[in-house]
Amino acid sequence: MRLKKIIQLFLILLLNTNIACKNINFKSYCLRSNIEDKSHSKCNFLNVNTQNVKKRFIEPCIILGFVLSMIYLYDILFYNTNLHFLDNFNLDNKLQIIPKPQLCDLNFSNVLLGAHHKTGTMLLTRHFQKAIQDFQKEKCNISNLEIPKEYCLNKESILSFINNKNGAKIINIVRNPVDTVLSGYNYHLKSREKWLFNDINEQKKYYQKVLLRQKKKNNIRYNAIKLHCQYNIIQKLSKNLSVSENNIHSLYNNLTLDKGLYFEYSRFINCEFNLDILESYQTIKYLKNKFKKYYHYKFINMRLESFSNDYNDSVIKFLDFIDIYDKNQRDLFKILINYNIKTNFKKRSHITQNTYNRENQIKILLNDSSICKNFKNMSLLLNYDWEYINYC
Repeated sequence: MRLKKIIQLFLILLLNTNIACKNINFKSYCLRSNIEDKSHSKCNFLNVNTQNVKKRFIEPCIILGFVLSMIYLYDILFYNTNLHFLDNFNLDNKLQIIPKPQLCDLNFSNVLLGAHHKTGTMLLTRHFQKAIQDFQKEKCNISNLEIPKEYCLNKESILSFINNKNGAKIINIVRNPVDTVLSGYNYHLKSREKWLFNDINEQKKYYQKVLLRQKKKNNIRYNAIKLHCQYNIIQKLSKNLSVSENNIHSLYNNLTLDKGLYFEYSRFINCEFNLDILESYQTIKYLKNKFKKYYHYKFINMRLESFSNDYNDSVIKFLDFIDIYDKNQRDLFKILINYNIKTNFKKRSHITQNTYNRENQIKILLNDSSICKNFKNMSLLLNYDWEYINYC
């Protein structure tokens, strides 16, 4: 190997000397020496004193060629052999070389997990959050770790989060609007969660008081607006029905299928899609583009359908996003695989998939042309392909 380098250096020395000598302007020297051959356009070196040429040109050529050769040899021996140091770096942009962070150095308080009602709140903000927290606590002996989460991610909570953090990673999960409404209706109809049995009038009064307090402080918060919106719609509907118990679960179970679906659609479009889903989706898209040159700010919109269609790939993409790599990623992946919707469906009471006649409910919803067009517009605004072309 050493002999090969010496031979290579010798050849480079000859090459660089030749290049250096060719680049020196001999003609200008001849003109200054007044020895130009008038019969040729070139300088006639036969009339030039050989000793002068050697003294003036050959020695500088060799020196220059030697310098160029040394620079090149250094490149071969030292620089190229050390390029492997880049293997442990992520090149986020041309200006910064970012080392892969170690698990115990990760600050998960800078990560915000966001979703919306029936778009993956349980998967992301409960199962994934707890699994990651427990994993880092065990591996790094950390006691007071908690990853921030937002059950109804919105523009206000996004901007507030990045303003208070020196770097941020925000994940937002969305879902096809048609499936979100179908899942919402069937969940409210069948679920036994406690909040579905709270008195509607009492809940509305509570959020009215919250809104009034916030108005006095000139600091109206998004969540109060959203929940007041929902209970306002629900209360108006409940007044037209004679139900045994004045709660959401009872209300949905006293509606016919078509009226129940229409009510869920009205609640969704007025109190969810227009208030937080679309706004948060567009905000994440904007921030992702705005901060693309800053490695410590990362934003991503993911789809719940991705976790259903290819759970493994989506989990890896999620772990890459929060900077968990290599062995830690493989170990954590083995834990998160337990929350696969398809393989562990029976353990997930929050899931409504395959518990109702989907095609029939889609037909009831989309047979109304105005509702169908609204769903189409909502889907396109979230960059979903419209798959119900037979309806509108």
